[in-house]
Amino acid sequence: MRAKTDVLIVGGGIIGLMTARELLGRGRKVIVVDKGPAGLEASHAASGILSPLPPWDAAPAIVRLTRLSLNIYPSLAEELLVETGIDPELCSCGLLYLADEAGHNWPGDYLPVGAKLMSRPELEEMEPAVSVPEGQHLLLPAISQINNPWLLEALVESIGMRGGLILDNTEVSAFRRNKRRICGAETSAGPLDSEQVLVAAGAWTDQLLGTLGVHTGVYPVLGQMISFQTDPGFLNRIVVEGEQCLVPRQDGTILVGSTIENVGFDKQTTAAAARTLSEFAWKRLPVLEGQRALEHWCGLRPASAGDVPLIGELRPFQGLYLASGHYRLGITLATGTARLMAEMMCGSALSLPADDFALPQAA
Repeated sequence: MRAKTDVLIVGGGIIGLMTARELLGRGRKVIVVDKGPAGLEASHAASGILSPLPPWDAAPAIVRLTRLSLNIYPSLAEELLVETGIDPELCSCGLLYLADEAGHNWPGDYLPVGAKLMSRPELEEMEPAVSVPEGQHLLLPAISQINNPWLLEALVESIGMRGGLILDNTEVSAFRRNKRRICGAETSAGPLDSEQVLVAAGAWTDQLLGTLGVHTGVYPVLGQMISFQTDPGFLNRIVVEGEQCLVPRQDGTILVGSTIENVGFDKQTTAAAARTLSEFAWKRLPVLEGQRALEHWCGLRPASAGDVPLIGELRPFQGLYLASGHYRLGITLATGTARLMAEMMCGSALSLPADDFALPQAA
């Protein structure tokens, strides 16, 4: 197979798929290649919470990109439902931050809009299934979530309907180049020629770019999650305590996450993690105590050295772009990243300053 397109996107996760759809909407021809089935790596394994956690610790660039993303999500979810018939279940369910047993000093000078300090009795009345520790807790009523597996499924369907092509199980072995201009890639499906190439390969970013002398500092961090089945309405709000969370889906499934493990590319679930996550769920949702998890899965998040995504053109190359390093915020920041990336690639005015997302320089 030899094909030519306007844009070749390497990586079929949430960033690559969202950017593909954005570019197709601007009249560009797009091919997406992924080493496995599109949408089944870290994006599929995520919790779907649409917020940095905690929001007040996010870097200014993350705050700006989050605001852009959240402004886009409502119209996107509606468009995908109309276009594909798949409902990504965007839901403004709110989030409860639980203090630990010693209490917690919430930021005095800044709290997100609508935030309320809540007592234990108030939260127990609000969410009777939750065992709430002593102390003051925080309600963030504006925090949303989305059903990320359904979102990914809808994006794949939408890309096909808009004329895009997704090549699953297609490895990229090298980039095609004419001096400093990148003009496609050599793949297991044959050579692909393109005017522009976007690398959105998540944790595998440096493996792809190494042959060009580019080191981005993006590295994998394993996260494991489990789930339990309950009745719809058993839990209505996201619950966060430290690094762990409970996320209720509309069908009653409760997602429990997540671990943070620096184990390289060793992507596998462990009994120890399942036990830790189960014990957290049993502690905060006592009615589940002793129940076995419904599912157990994991994914490799793409972390970056500076904790800010890398978004932009990779100089001194021409036609080579990067969108990676979103770590735990890939779902949250996907719509804003796609908008910004499409603006850069199409030469449009930018919604955010490009300097927010500084990129490494090739050797």
